[in-house]
Parts: sequence; structure tokens; C-alpha cells
Amino acid sequence: MKRVVPLLLLCALLLAACERQSLPGPETEPKRLQVVTTLFPLYDFARAAGGDLAEVTLLLPPGVEPHGFEPKPDDVLRIHRADLFVYTHPAMEPWAARVIAGIDPQRVAVVDASAGARLQPAETGDGHDHEEGTDPHFWLDFDNARIVVGNIATALAARDSAHRDRYLANAAAYQARLAALDQKYR
Repeated sequence: MKRVVPLLLLCALLLAACERQSLPGPETEPKRLQVVTTLFPLYDFARAAGGDLAEVTLLLPPGVEPHGFEPKPDDVLRIHRADLFVYTHPAMEPWAARVIAGIDPQRVAVVDASAGARLQPAETGDGHDHEEGTDPHFWLDFDNARIVVGNIATALAARDSAHRDRYLANAAAYQARLAALDQKYR
């Protein structure tokens, strides 16, 4: 009996230790910003700038024509639940203006990716009626792509100022990759 009591106490301590380890503790990972982008290039830019601090989702499925896209109610709900909504430009996504009009700017930051980009006049013959006579594919220019990455990083940093330096560093690294690619292309 003298040997059983210490053995039982040891088992009880081991079980208590195992139980403590399985209890949920405080979250160690920071809450990731929720980002919804309209097109794949923006998705890629946002993932690069956001890194592991942002969960980026693509709104338009592959192969969907962005000029005539009509968001479904669950698409609009996803945008309204996001921290950031990133779209290209009214010339590419004329439907976005209707969605943006209903967004609470205190809840969701809207990022017009084309802000500050050099927009080119639209060339005729592509089958699209471009708003404002501009080519909506402005991100294909490497200089503009770097501007877009900066716009997204600035918005991420504004929403999550605690990680501002990380967003800006991620963006700078990606912008350097774009510059190197541009140089190689030239």
C-alpha cells in the first residue's frame, strides 16, 4: 500500500500536467488583416505587402470578365467584412463604385490601386468600352505596379500601425523585385 499511494500521486500529477497543456491559452498570433482584392495582380501585390500579417482573398474567380462582373450578395458581404477592399480603377471595374458607396469607411478601407499611377489612353479595338478613355490595365507598366504595391502597403500600415514597418519593408522588397524584373526586361 505504501508504494501505491506515491504511484497514484505521481499519476495524478502527470494527468494534471497533461490537462494544463491541453487547455487553450492566449492567442500568440496577431489577428491578420482581412483583405479582399478584385483581380489577381492586386491579390499578388497585397500578399507580398501583407506577408503573414494579412489574409488576402481574390474576389473575381479566374476567367471572369472584370468589366462586366456583377457581385453576388455573398461577394458584397465579404467586402463589407474585410479590413481593406482593393480594386483597380473605375475603367476596369465600373461595378465597384456601387459597392464602395455602401461601405462604412470606418470599418473598411477602400484602396483605389490606380491612385498616383500614370494612366495611358485606351487603344481602340480591344472590344471594351473604357470609362474615361483610359487603359485599365495600368499595372502592366512596372512603374505603375510599384506604385500599386506602395498604395496597398500604405493602406495596410494605416489599418495596422503596430506592424507599419513590416508592411513597408515587405513592399520595398517586392518593389525592388519589380524594378529588377523591369531592368531585365529592358
